[in-house]
This record gives sequence, C-alpha cells and structure tokens, in this order.
Amino acid sequence: MVKYLYQNETYAIRGCLKRVAYELGSGFLEKVYQEALEIEFIEADIPYQREA
Repeated sequence: MVKYLYQNETYAIRGCLKRVAYELGSGFLEKVYQEALEIEFIEADIPYQREA
C-alpha cells in the first residue's frame, strides 16, 4: 500500500472528485466540473485556490 505524505487530505480530495464524476457523468464543459468541484470543496471544508 502506498503511503501519501498527506494521506487524509488526499483521501478527502479524491472523494470530492469521485462524487462530482458520479453525479455529473461525462459530456459537460470543464467550467461545469470546476464549479461542481468548488461546491464539493466548500461542503467538505477543504481550502483551495481556483485556477492557481
């Protein structure tokens, strides 16, 4: 098993990514996924910078 430096944070971020992919599926523009991911990060209390 691979150990990540920030294992808990990585797990939370990947969870957000999977939820967005599951809910939206494929076929949308990138902007739609960006906004959905931003909402997931806010709900999960994950700090982020948009398009840094």
